[in-house]
Amino acid sequence: MPPFALKHRFASRRIAMSRPFILILLWAATAPCLFSSPLIRHRDSVLDSADRVTYVCRGVPVPFGVQTGTAVIRVPDMFDINDVDVILSIEHTWDSDVSVSLISPWQTVVYLIQNVGSNGDNFTDTYLNDDAIYPLSSGIAPFTGSFLPSQSLSGFNRESGQGEWRLMLEDDYPSTDNGSLIAWTLILGGRIGSAVSGRVTAFENSQPLAGALISVLGTSYSTLSDVSGRYILTVPPDTYMVQCSFAGRCAEYTDTLICVFDDTLTQDFVLAQPVFSLPYSSMNLMACKDIIMMDSLKLANGGDCSLTYETATQTDWLAVLPRGDTIGAGDSSLIRLFISTMGMEPGDYIGSLEFAHNAAGGRYSIPIFLCVLTPSGMAELPAHLPPGFSLGEGYPNPFNAASRIRFALPRSAEVRCDLFNAVGQKVRTLTEEWMEAGNHELLLDGAGLTSGIYFLRMSAGEFRDVRRFVLQK
Repeated sequence: MPPFALKHRFASRRIAMSRPFILILLWAATAPCLFSSPLIRHRDSVLDSADRVTYVCRGVPVPFGVQTGTAVIRVPDMFDINDVDVILSIEHTWDSDVSVSLISPWQTVVYLIQNVGSNGDNFTDTYLNDDAIYPLSSGIAPFTGSFLPSQSLSGFNRESGQGEWRLMLEDDYPSTDNGSLIAWTLILGGRIGSAVSGRVTAFENSQPLAGALISVLGTSYSTLSDVSGRYILTVPPDTYMVQCSFAGRCAEYTDTLICVFDDTLTQDFVLAQPVFSLPYSSMNLMACKDIIMMDSLKLANGGDCSLTYETATQTDWLAVLPRGDTIGAGDSSLIRLFISTMGMEPGDYIGSLEFAHNAAGGRYSIPIFLCVLTPSGMAELPAHLPPGFSLGEGYPNPFNAASRIRFALPRSAEVRCDLFNAVGQKVRTLTEEWMEAGNHELLLDGAGLTSGIYFLRMSAGEFRDVRRFVLQK
């Protein structure tokens, strides 16, 4: 309305209303509909036997004026829309100031009401639908009945109905009067979408997993399993890959699923768990100053699916390779530690090796204690600590029953001894464990072995050595 018409408008309003005019400024708010739920579900032959679902919003009134008013209906159902109807009840004392638009979850905007009704009051049970005979502009306030909206609602056709539908209400001249949305109803017609449903259970005991996340890769569609492990995920008809994940367990993925209208696919998930296993909870290292040395530790996966991990250190004298890896079920991986004492003063140092992994708990930390000595300090170590790694010759050798092998560790290390035959085939692992610094002895038992030549290979940290044995029975 142009400014010069303002005085005339006030005058005509007061005569028509026969009551004092009071100027009120209202701040509009965004209001979710407190009772937005499907109330009616029925078949409609006009829509080719497609479902029509009615959602009624009767929340608190939504004012609009100086600011735009917004009301939201959240639609949980999946549709392939071919029809949208809207029913409105709005209080306003000058209808031609009112503009109302509807925005779909896909952000399509359709103007329902645009400056109709002149100086009439209100819109009461105004039914806007594309099947009406008369346009809204031909009606008079309070527009009770069926009318064509200002723009066709067919702009929403072929969209998915699931999500937030927003009704936007504006007053073109908010400084003179304001309005309020009393109620609105959204009716969606079309073919019901598709769904994937099933149950999520634990691999080891078939118990249900509540709170598992089921999601469609590359989309925002997701849901959670309930206390019985069951879920239902509605999606538009298309082809998808679905993932199921749960903290401390390996995620599972489906092959490509073909989802069609009005159909539900059954997809159960059985989630296994990896087991993060280290044979010790701390490491004690000793090194001479101004050197770089290497040590190692073994990380095992005692679970039923792949263990993935990443490492991090909080000290500049410790480096780790690999920084991360994937370990198959029942397998293990050797992690190498590189310790640099360059520029470090003799003394005791404490660091840590941090693990982030996909097993239960998600994190693990190993404290590492490092003692840095001078060369003279290394020479003055107690006599019971050997000065370096060594592997003895074994006695007796040749042997016919058993042979004893002595070896020395100057510091704690992961020790592995494997026995190979003359053609290089591994026939036995004698030991694979973490051992403290000192002198040790290992028994090579000839039971179960045939006469011949064998080779014993020992590894401990960066140390490697091989000894030849002859078995004579």
